Amino acid sequence: MASIEPSGLHFEARMNEDEWIQWKARFKKVATEILRFKVGEIEEVEVGHEIEWID
Repeated sequence: MASIEPSGLHFEARMNEDEWIQWKARFKKVATEILRFKVGEIEEVEVGHEIEWID
């Protein structure tokens, strides 16, 4: 399940933790490549509040 929240996208899934971690990593990698800015989790300090554009 996915929804849009004020802070960004929110995902929920029923899968084992290793599969979930791999899925999230792949999602962030592909989204970063497509959108041309770094996609990650603020709570995990992967990104800040400012967009980090990819050259």
